[in-house]
Amino acid sequence: MPNSKKLLQAAAGSAGGAGLDIDEVFQTTLWTGTADGSTGAQDITTDIDLANNEGMLWLFNRDNATAPHIFDTIRGANVRLRTDRTTESGSVDDVMDSFNSDGFRLGVGTTFNQSTVKNVGFTFKSEPNFFDIVTYNGTGSHPRNVSHNLGSVPAMIIVKNLDDGTEDWIVYHRGVDSSAPEDYGMFLNLTDSRVNNDSYWGDTAPTSTTFTVGGNITNQSGENFIAYLFAHNDGDGEFGPDGDADVIKGGSFTEVSGSDVKVTLGFEPQWIMIKASNATGGWGMYDVMRGWTSGGDDFALTANTSSAESNVGDRWLIHPDGFTWKNTGNTRDIMYTAIRRGPLAAPDDATKVFSMDTQGGSAPYFDSNHIVDMSLVKALTITGDWDLYTRLLGEKSLATNTTAAEATASEAGFDFMDGHIDANWGSGFPRSAMWKRAPSFFDVVCYDGNSASNRQIPHNLGVQPEMIWIKCRSASDSWHVSTPSIWDDALFLNTTDAINAGVSGLAGADNLTATNFSVGSGGACNGSGNTYVAYLFATVEGVSKVGTFSLSGSDIDVDCGFSSGARWVMIKRTDGTGNWFQFDTLRGFGVDNDSTIYLNTTDDEELADYIDPLSSGFSIESSSWDNGDYIFYAIA
Repeated sequence: MPNSKKLLQAAAGSAGGAGLDIDEVFQTTLWTGTADGSTGAQDITTDIDLANNEGMLWLFNRDNATAPHIFDTIRGANVRLRTDRTTESGSVDDVMDSFNSDGFRLGVGTTFNQSTVKNVGFTFKSEPNFFDIVTYNGTGSHPRNVSHNLGSVPAMIIVKNLDDGTEDWIVYHRGVDSSAPEDYGMFLNLTDSRVNNDSYWGDTAPTSTTFTVGGNITNQSGENFIAYLFAHNDGDGEFGPDGDADVIKGGSFTEVSGSDVKVTLGFEPQWIMIKASNATGGWGMYDVMRGWTSGGDDFALTANTSSAESNVGDRWLIHPDGFTWKNTGNTRDIMYTAIRRGPLAAPDDATKVFSMDTQGGSAPYFDSNHIVDMSLVKALTITGDWDLYTRLLGEKSLATNTTAAEATASEAGFDFMDGHIDANWGSGFPRSAMWKRAPSFFDVVCYDGNSASNRQIPHNLGVQPEMIWIKCRSASDSWHVSTPSIWDDALFLNTTDAINAGVSGLAGADNLTATNFSVGSGGACNGSGNTYVAYLFATVEGVSKVGTFSLSGSDIDVDCGFSSGARWVMIKRTDGTGNWFQFDTLRGFGVDNDSTIYLNTTDDEELADYIDPLSSGFSIESSSWDNGDYIFYAIA
C-alpha cells in the first residue's frame, strides 16, 4: 500500500471515524493439504487482499516436522525465509504460487500442501498502528536510523539479513527489559536468553518514524535486510467501528514458581507469541483456531524449530480482557506479542454468524458458513442428551438437559474454518446449530468462582446482554438463564420450572452493562473453587431477536424485525411450567405440523402445530400453548 494511503487511513482513524476490523489485517487460517507433488494446487481464502497490498504470511505444517516459512509481498510469493535457521532468502518452486485478492495460492509442493496433512497460516497485512515491512541495504555505519511507516513506536522488530546465510534472526522487543529494551537482542531461530550488545540496535529506542541498527547482524555493508515491525496499542488503537480500538500489544510478565499470572490486555486475545527473555526457551505460538482454551488442552507451535504442533496441556486461561499463564514451576521473565480476537463490528447478515446442518460423512461432520464458536447438537429420531460444544472449552461438552459437569469430548473438533466435529457424532440423524461470536450478537465468557457477592464479570458482547446462560463446569448444578424481564431471578434451562425468584445466581439488572454482568455468591454461578462458562445473547437488527410475548387465547404474530422470517426459534414460558421449545427451518416448521424438540429433555422430535412462518419473525398458534408469559430467542 502506498505510504500516502496509510497516512490517510491513520488520520481518519485518529479523527474518530470508522477503522478497519481486526479480521481485515490479521487472520489465522487452517487448511488440509491436497497436493501430491505434481497436482493439487490449492487456493486458501483469508479475505485479506495481499495481491494489492503489502503483507506477510507465516506458515506452519502442524503434522510434520517442517521449517516454518515466511513469505511477504516485498520479496515475492515464491521467495521464502525459514525462521528456524539462518538460511538466506531464496526462491522455491511449488510452495507458494501467488498472493491473491482474497488470500493466497499454494503450489503442488508438499511443504504446506501435502495431501491429508494439516497446516496453519498467519496473515499480517501492513497497516498503520498494526504491522509494517521495511527493506534496506546495509551501510556498515553504527548507529544508523532506518525509516518506517508503522505510524507508532514498534513493540517488536524482527530483522533478517537476506544475503548472508550465517546470520541469525535478530529481534527487538519492548518487553525484553523494563528500563532499556533497546540494549538487548533476542534470536528468533534460537532458544537463547537475551544478549546485551549495542551492535544490534545501537542502544537507541525506536520511535514512531525510525528504528536504529548497528553492527553486521542488522547493518552489514552491502547486504540486503528485511524488517517486520509489530505495533503496540495502548489506548491509541485506530480499529473497529469507532476507530478507537486497540488490537495488538507487546509486553512482559514475571512468572514465579508456584503461582499463576493474570495479564490484563484490555481485550481478549486470539493469537500470542511468547518467549522467556532471561532464560532459555522456544518462541511459542498459540491461537484459538488450533486450540487455545480456558481449562482445556492448548496446542503450541514454535517459530525456532521445525517441530510439528504439540499439545502442552492446560497451560492458559483466556479472559475477555486478557489471559492467565498457569504455573509451570519456573521463575522467569516472559515477553509476549498478543493480537485481539475479532470481529469488532456487529453482524449485518445472520448467515455469517449462524448455521445449521445435519451430520455428513467426513470431517467437519457439520458444515457452516463461518467459524464455529458454539454449537448445540442433538439426535432427532432417538432419545439422547443435547451436546453443547464451545471453542473456548476445547474438547469438552455440556448437556443443556442435565445438571452434569462438563465431560470430555474428543470429537469436539473446532479446528476448521467452516464447521466442527472431527469424528462421527452418532446415529439418529444428528443436527447441529452453530454460532459465531460477534459484537451485539453472541459472546462466551469463562471464569473461576470466588463466592463474592455482586461480582463483576467482564464480557465482550459490546451491548447490554438480553439473555445469559450460566453453567458450572466443574460440578453438578442447574443451568441458570435470565433475561431483562427476570434479571433478579432465574429460569433453569434443564427443567420445566417457572421463574425461580431470588436465586443467588445473577445479581440484578442494575449491574448489567455493555462491558460487565454480575453474579452472586451462590455455587450455581460463583462458587469458590469452581469453574464456569457464560453464554451471552442480544438483539441485532435483522439478525437476532430476544424478546417476550403473552398469550390470552388468540393467535399472535411475533415481529422480530426480520425480512425473510426466523430460521431458529427458542420459546419458554416464564410464569408457569413448560418445556424449552426449539424450532428451526432445517427440521421444518410450516402452516401445519412443526418439528418440535425440547432443550431440557432427551426426547426425540415430535410433530405438532405450534408456530407458523412469518416474514418478520414467526406466528404463534395459541391453541397449542397455555395462556401466560413467554420469552423467546430467534435468529433470522
